[in-house]
Amino acid sequence: MNSTSLQAGLLISLCHLSFMLSLHNIQSTLPICIMMHLYHSMGPLLVYFTLTKNLSILNKWHSCYNISSCT
Repeated sequence: MNSTSLQAGLLISLCHLSFMLSLHNIQSTLPICIMMHLYHSMGPLLVYFTLTKNLSILNKWHSCYNISSCT
């Protein structure tokens, strides 16, 4: 997997996360440090699944993860 694929996958993941946050209208209440921590720790895994599963794993993760517990 080359760096271009990683960058593309991460960009897709970031766009997807931004879209999910906008749907929940909580972008003002979710601290940016928590988002950065999540992507620092889970970024490579999310990129891998984004490239191989075409966002389905992110949708599954979103449906079973209570994002309000972060705030």
